Amino acid sequence: MANKKDVPVIFGADIGNGYSKTVSIREGEKPKIITFQSVMKLITDDDLELPRDQLFIDGSKRYCVGAAAAEMNPEEVSIDSHYIKSEQYRRQLFHALALHKIQDVDMITGLPVEKFKDNLNLLKEAATAWRKRAKKRVKISNVTSVLQPLGTYYDICFDFEYNMIDDRFNSRVGLIDIGYGTIDAIQFYKGEFKPGTNKGLSNGVFLMYDKVNQFARDSKVNDLSIYQTRDIIEKKFIKVSGVKKDASRIINLEKNALLKRVQKVMKMAWPNGIESLDYFVFTGGGADLLKAELAKIVPETQLVMPINATVSNACGYAKFLMLRRLVE
Repeated sequence: MANKKDVPVIFGADIGNGYSKTVSIREGEKPKIITFQSVMKLITDDDLELPRDQLFIDGSKRYCVGAAAAEMNPEEVSIDSHYIKSEQYRRQLFHALALHKIQDVDMITGLPVEKFKDNLNLLKEAATAWRKRAKKRVKISNVTSVLQPLGTYYDICFDFEYNMIDDRFNSRVGLIDIGYGTIDAIQFYKGEFKPGTNKGLSNGVFLMYDKVNQFARDSKVNDLSIYQTRDIIEKKFIKVSGVKKDASRIINLEKNALLKRVQKVMKMAWPNGIESLDYFVFTGGGADLLKAELAKIVPETQLVMPINATVSNACGYAKFLMLRRLVE
Protein backbone atom coordinates (compact mmCIF):
# COMPACT_ATOMS: atom_id res chain seq x y z
CA MET A 1 0.00 0.00 0.00
CA ALA A 2 1.26 3.47 -0.89
CA ASN A 3 2.44 5.78 1.87
CA LYS A 4 -0.19 8.38 2.75
CA LYS A 5 2.28 11.12 1.92
CA ASP A 6 2.58 9.71 -1.61
CA VAL A 7 -1.17 9.87 -2.27
CA PRO A 8 -2.31 13.09 -4.00
CA VAL A 9 -4.57 15.29 -1.89
CA ILE A 10 -8.18 15.35 -3.07
CA PHE A 11 -9.15 18.92 -3.84
CA GLY A 12 -12.68 20.04 -4.70
CA ALA A 13 -12.58 23.48 -6.31
CA ASP A 14 -15.49 25.80 -7.03
CA ILE A 15 -13.65 28.93 -8.22
CA GLY A 16 -16.44 31.42 -8.80
CA ASN A 17 -16.75 35.00 -9.97
CA GLY A 18 -17.88 36.03 -6.49
CA TYR A 19 -16.37 33.53 -4.06
CA SER A 20 -13.84 30.72 -4.31
CA LYS A 21 -14.96 27.65 -2.35
CA THR A 22 -12.44 24.84 -1.87
CA VAL A 23 -12.25 21.56 0.06
CA SER A 24 -9.22 19.35 0.59
CA ILE A 25 -9.17 15.78 1.91
CA ARG A 26 -5.98 14.07 3.01
CA GLU A 27 -5.90 10.35 3.67
CA GLY A 28 -7.08 9.65 7.22
CA GLU A 29 -7.84 13.31 8.02
CA LYS A 30 -10.99 15.41 8.28
CA PRO A 31 -11.85 17.64 5.31
CA LYS A 32 -10.60 21.21 5.31
CA ILE A 33 -12.88 23.90 3.86
CA ILE A 34 -11.54 27.31 2.80
CA THR A 35 -13.53 30.09 1.14
CA PHE A 36 -12.51 33.59 0.15
CA GLN A 37 -13.77 36.43 -2.01
CA SER A 38 -12.55 36.04 -5.59
CA VAL A 39 -10.83 39.41 -5.77
CA MET A 40 -7.13 40.19 -6.16
CA LYS A 41 -5.40 43.55 -6.21
CA LEU A 42 -1.81 44.01 -7.39
CA ILE A 43 0.29 45.46 -4.56
CA THR A 44 2.51 48.34 -5.63
CA ASP A 45 3.66 49.28 -2.11
CA ASP A 46 6.68 47.08 -1.35
CA ASP A 47 6.42 47.89 2.35
CA LEU A 48 2.81 46.73 2.71
CA GLU A 49 2.63 43.69 4.99
CA LEU A 50 -0.34 41.31 4.79
CA PRO A 51 -1.42 38.13 6.65
CA ARG A 52 -0.63 34.93 4.74
CA ASP A 53 -4.26 34.22 3.89
CA GLN A 54 -4.57 37.65 2.21
CA LEU A 55 -1.35 37.43 0.20
CA PHE A 56 -0.61 35.65 -3.07
CA ILE A 57 2.87 35.78 -4.62
CA ASP A 58 2.99 35.16 -8.37
CA GLY A 59 6.57 35.33 -9.56
CA SER A 60 7.82 38.84 -8.82
CA LYS A 61 4.29 40.19 -8.23
CA ARG A 62 2.37 40.33 -4.96
CA TYR A 63 -1.43 40.40 -4.75
CA CYS A 64 -3.82 41.24 -1.96
CA VAL A 65 -6.61 38.63 -1.88
CA GLY A 66 -10.19 38.46 -0.62
CA ALA A 67 -12.13 40.93 1.49
CA ALA A 68 -9.19 43.32 1.91
CA ALA A 69 -8.71 43.38 -1.88
CA ALA A 70 -12.43 43.99 -2.41
CA GLU A 71 -12.15 47.16 -0.36
CA MET A 72 -9.17 48.26 -2.44
CA ASN A 73 -10.71 47.32 -5.77
CA PRO A 74 -14.52 47.45 -6.06
CA GLU A 75 -14.58 46.59 -9.76
CA GLU A 76 -16.73 43.62 -10.78
CA VAL A 77 -15.20 40.48 -12.29
CA SER A 78 -16.60 40.17 -15.80
CA ILE A 79 -18.48 36.99 -16.70
CA ASP A 80 -16.51 35.40 -19.51
CA SER A 81 -16.97 32.06 -21.23
CA HIS A 82 -13.15 31.78 -21.13
CA TYR A 83 -13.00 32.57 -17.38
CA ILE A 84 -11.57 29.15 -16.54
CA LYS A 85 -8.56 29.94 -18.78
CA SER A 86 -8.07 33.42 -17.36
CA GLU A 87 -5.18 34.58 -15.21
CA GLN A 88 -7.75 35.58 -12.57
CA TYR A 89 -8.95 31.95 -12.29
CA ARG A 90 -5.39 30.58 -12.21
CA ARG A 91 -4.31 32.96 -9.44
CA GLN A 92 -7.39 32.15 -7.32
CA LEU A 93 -6.75 28.43 -7.79
CA PHE A 94 -3.05 28.61 -6.91
CA HIS A 95 -3.81 30.80 -3.90
CA ALA A 96 -6.30 28.20 -2.63
CA LEU A 97 -3.79 25.37 -3.14
CA ALA A 98 -1.23 27.36 -1.14
CA LEU A 99 -3.70 27.96 1.70
CA HIS A 100 -4.44 24.21 1.81
CA LYS A 101 -0.66 23.55 1.78
CA ILE A 102 -0.98 21.01 -1.01
CA GLN A 103 2.13 19.70 -2.79
CA ASP A 104 0.49 17.00 -4.94
CA VAL A 105 -3.14 17.46 -5.97
CA ASP A 106 -5.92 15.30 -7.41
CA MET A 107 -8.27 18.12 -8.41
CA ILE A 108 -11.93 18.08 -9.34
CA THR A 109 -14.15 20.93 -10.43
CA GLY A 110 -17.54 21.40 -12.02
CA LEU A 111 -18.53 23.02 -15.29
CA PRO A 112 -21.88 24.61 -16.21
CA VAL A 113 -24.50 22.34 -17.75
CA GLU A 114 -24.87 24.76 -20.63
CA LYS A 115 -22.06 24.28 -23.19
CA PHE A 116 -20.41 21.64 -21.00
CA LYS A 117 -18.33 20.15 -23.83
CA ASP A 118 -17.03 23.58 -24.90
CA ASN A 119 -16.04 24.37 -21.31
CA LEU A 120 -14.45 20.92 -20.95
CA ASN A 121 -12.10 21.71 -23.82
CA LEU A 122 -11.24 25.04 -22.19
CA LEU A 123 -10.50 23.25 -18.91
CA LYS A 124 -8.15 20.80 -20.63
CA GLU A 125 -6.26 23.71 -22.18
CA ALA A 126 -6.18 25.52 -18.84
CA ALA A 127 -4.89 22.45 -16.97
CA THR A 128 -2.00 22.15 -19.42
CA ALA A 129 -1.10 25.79 -18.80
CA TRP A 130 -1.44 25.36 -15.01
CA ARG A 131 1.05 22.50 -15.02
CA LYS A 132 3.59 24.61 -16.90
CA ARG A 133 3.12 27.55 -14.54
CA ALA A 134 3.01 25.46 -11.34
CA LYS A 135 6.67 24.43 -11.58
CA LYS A 136 7.84 23.68 -8.02
CA ARG A 137 4.75 25.25 -6.44
CA VAL A 138 2.53 22.16 -6.72
CA LYS A 139 2.27 18.93 -8.68
CA ILE A 140 -1.09 18.67 -10.47
CA SER A 141 -1.45 14.90 -10.80
CA ASN A 142 -4.96 14.91 -12.19
CA VAL A 143 -7.83 17.24 -13.09
CA THR A 144 -11.35 15.80 -13.19
CA SER A 145 -14.40 17.69 -14.41
CA VAL A 146 -18.08 16.94 -13.84
CA LEU A 147 -21.38 18.68 -14.44
CA GLN A 148 -21.53 21.51 -11.89
CA PRO A 149 -24.68 20.31 -10.04
CA LEU A 150 -23.13 16.87 -9.45
CA GLY A 151 -21.26 18.43 -6.53
CA THR A 152 -24.36 19.27 -4.54
CA TYR A 153 -25.91 15.94 -5.51
CA TYR A 154 -23.05 14.04 -3.84
CA ASP A 155 -23.04 16.48 -0.94
CA ILE A 156 -26.69 15.80 -0.06
CA CYS A 157 -26.39 12.05 -0.73
CA PHE A 158 -23.29 11.31 1.41
CA ASP A 159 -21.77 12.62 4.62
CA PHE A 160 -18.03 13.05 5.18
CA GLU A 161 -17.87 9.54 6.63
CA TYR A 162 -19.02 8.53 3.12
CA ASN A 163 -22.23 6.98 4.40
CA MET A 164 -25.38 7.35 2.34
CA ILE A 165 -28.01 9.79 3.69
CA ASP A 166 -31.66 8.62 3.65
CA ASP A 167 -31.08 6.44 0.58
CA ARG A 168 -31.05 9.62 -1.54
CA PHE A 169 -28.45 8.18 -3.91
CA ASN A 170 -30.93 5.44 -4.93
CA SER A 171 -33.76 7.96 -5.38
CA ARG A 172 -34.85 10.27 -8.19
CA VAL A 173 -33.33 13.65 -7.38
CA GLY A 174 -34.00 16.89 -9.25
CA LEU A 175 -31.55 19.71 -8.68
CA ILE A 176 -31.20 23.37 -9.64
CA ASP A 177 -27.97 25.29 -9.08
CA ILE A 178 -28.68 29.03 -8.87
CA GLY A 179 -25.24 30.47 -9.54
CA TYR A 180 -23.86 33.93 -10.16
CA GLY A 181 -23.64 33.51 -13.93
CA THR A 182 -25.97 30.60 -14.72
CA ILE A 183 -28.98 28.64 -13.48
CA ASP A 184 -28.49 24.93 -14.12
CA ALA A 185 -30.99 22.08 -13.78
CA ILE A 186 -30.40 18.34 -13.86
CA GLN A 187 -31.92 15.07 -12.62
CA PHE A 188 -29.93 12.23 -11.04
CA TYR A 189 -30.58 8.61 -10.18
CA LYS A 190 -27.88 6.35 -8.74
CA GLY A 191 -25.15 8.76 -9.78
CA GLU A 192 -26.29 9.04 -13.38
CA PHE A 193 -28.07 12.05 -14.85
CA LYS A 194 -31.25 11.66 -16.87
CA PRO A 195 -30.73 12.75 -20.49
CA GLY A 196 -32.96 15.66 -21.46
CA THR A 197 -33.12 17.20 -17.99
CA ASN A 198 -29.79 19.02 -18.18
CA LYS A 199 -31.03 22.53 -18.92
CA GLY A 200 -29.60 25.93 -18.15
CA LEU A 201 -29.90 29.70 -18.52
CA SER A 202 -27.09 32.26 -18.68
CA ASN A 203 -29.12 34.59 -16.46
CA GLY A 204 -28.02 33.96 -12.89
CA VAL A 205 -27.83 36.08 -9.76
CA PHE A 206 -25.69 38.74 -11.49
CA LEU A 207 -28.82 40.30 -13.04
CA MET A 208 -30.15 41.04 -9.53
CA TYR A 209 -26.78 42.45 -8.51
CA ASP A 210 -26.72 44.71 -11.59
CA LYS A 211 -30.15 46.13 -10.76
CA VAL A 212 -29.26 46.76 -7.12
CA ASN A 213 -26.01 48.38 -8.23
CA GLN A 214 -27.99 50.64 -10.57
CA PHE A 215 -30.21 51.57 -7.63
CA ALA A 216 -27.06 52.53 -5.74
CA ARG A 217 -25.82 54.69 -8.61
CA ASP A 218 -29.22 56.38 -8.86
CA SER A 219 -28.88 57.08 -5.14
CA LYS A 220 -25.55 58.85 -5.79
CA VAL A 221 -23.50 55.96 -4.39
CA ASN A 222 -20.41 54.82 -6.28
CA ASP A 223 -20.30 51.42 -7.99
CA LEU A 224 -20.35 48.61 -5.46
CA SER A 225 -18.43 45.35 -5.36
CA ILE A 226 -20.54 42.20 -5.53
CA TYR A 227 -19.86 41.73 -1.80
CA GLN A 228 -21.19 45.18 -0.92
CA THR A 229 -24.19 44.50 -3.16
CA ARG A 230 -24.82 41.19 -1.40
CA ASP A 231 -24.76 43.03 1.92
CA ILE A 232 -27.42 45.46 0.69
CA ILE A 233 -29.61 42.59 -0.52
CA GLU A 234 -29.41 40.90 2.89
CA LYS A 235 -29.99 44.09 4.92
CA LYS A 236 -32.47 45.67 2.43
CA PHE A 237 -31.09 49.17 2.81
CA ILE A 238 -28.28 51.30 1.47
CA LYS A 239 -26.39 54.05 3.25
CA VAL A 240 -26.43 57.40 1.43
CA SER A 241 -24.28 60.08 3.10
CA GLY A 242 -24.56 58.12 6.36
CA VAL A 243 -28.37 57.86 6.18
CA LYS A 244 -30.17 54.55 5.63
CA LYS A 245 -32.26 54.41 2.45
CA ASP A 246 -34.81 51.61 2.07
CA ALA A 247 -33.97 49.23 -0.78
CA SER A 248 -36.63 46.58 -0.12
CA ARG A 249 -38.74 47.44 -3.17
CA ILE A 250 -35.99 46.90 -5.77
CA ILE A 251 -34.70 43.85 -3.90
CA ASN A 252 -38.14 42.22 -3.73
CA LEU A 253 -38.71 42.95 -7.43
CA GLU A 254 -35.39 41.36 -8.36
CA LYS A 255 -35.92 38.37 -6.08
CA ASN A 256 -39.24 37.75 -7.83
CA ALA A 257 -37.54 38.09 -11.23
CA LEU A 258 -34.84 35.60 -10.19
CA LEU A 259 -37.50 33.22 -8.85
CA LYS A 260 -39.32 33.38 -12.21
CA ARG A 261 -36.09 32.48 -14.01
CA VAL A 262 -35.65 29.52 -11.66
CA GLN A 263 -39.23 28.40 -12.38
CA LYS A 264 -38.57 28.77 -16.11
CA VAL A 265 -35.61 26.40 -15.84
CA MET A 266 -37.75 23.97 -13.80
CA LYS A 267 -40.35 24.00 -16.58
CA MET A 268 -37.67 23.46 -19.22
CA ALA A 269 -36.24 20.45 -17.40
CA TRP A 270 -39.50 18.96 -16.10
CA PRO A 271 -42.30 20.10 -18.44
CA ASN A 272 -44.75 17.65 -16.83
CA GLY A 273 -44.00 18.76 -13.27
CA ILE A 274 -41.78 17.39 -10.49
CA GLU A 275 -44.29 15.03 -8.86
CA SER A 276 -42.34 11.96 -10.08
CA LEU A 277 -39.21 13.05 -8.16
CA ASP A 278 -38.39 11.76 -4.67
CA TYR A 279 -36.30 14.82 -3.74
CA PHE A 280 -35.76 18.29 -5.10
CA VAL A 281 -32.67 20.33 -4.27
CA PHE A 282 -31.73 23.99 -4.69
CA THR A 283 -28.12 25.04 -4.33
CA GLY A 284 -25.70 27.87 -5.12
CA GLY A 285 -25.49 31.40 -3.75
CA GLY A 286 -28.90 32.20 -5.22
CA ALA A 287 -30.47 29.40 -3.18
CA ASP A 288 -29.30 31.13 0.01
CA LEU A 289 -30.83 34.42 -1.20
CA LEU A 290 -34.18 32.80 -2.11
CA LYS A 291 -34.44 30.25 0.69
CA ALA A 292 -37.90 31.38 1.88
CA GLU A 293 -39.28 31.78 -1.65
CA LEU A 294 -38.03 28.39 -2.86
CA ALA A 295 -39.65 26.65 0.09
CA LYS A 296 -43.02 27.76 -1.29
CA ILE A 297 -42.68 26.26 -4.78
CA VAL A 298 -41.60 22.72 -3.83
CA PRO A 299 -43.52 20.45 -1.39
CA GLU A 300 -41.86 20.10 2.02
CA THR A 301 -41.74 16.32 1.62
CA GLN A 302 -39.55 16.68 -1.48
CA LEU A 303 -37.44 19.72 -0.64
CA VAL A 304 -33.81 19.29 0.42
CA MET A 305 -31.62 22.30 1.13
CA PRO A 306 -27.87 21.76 1.64
CA ILE A 307 -26.51 22.76 5.05
CA ASN A 308 -24.46 25.43 3.27
CA ALA A 309 -25.55 25.92 -0.34
CA THR A 310 -22.61 28.21 -1.07
CA VAL A 311 -19.94 25.52 -0.47
CA SER A 312 -22.08 22.48 -1.29
CA ASN A 313 -20.69 21.94 -4.79
CA ALA A 314 -17.07 22.02 -3.60
CA CYS A 315 -17.85 19.56 -0.77
CA GLY A 316 -19.63 17.24 -3.16
CA TYR A 317 -16.81 17.29 -5.70
CA ALA A 318 -14.39 16.16 -3.01
CA LYS A 319 -16.78 13.44 -1.79
CA PHE A 320 -17.19 12.21 -5.38
CA LEU A 321 -13.44 11.74 -5.81
CA MET A 322 -13.00 10.12 -2.39
CA LEU A 323 -15.83 7.66 -3.01
CA ARG A 324 -14.32 6.78 -6.37
CA ARG A 325 -10.96 6.27 -4.70
CA LEU A 326 -12.51 4.02 -2.01
CA VAL A 327 -14.10 1.65 -4.54
CA GLU A 328 -11.07 1.40 -6.82
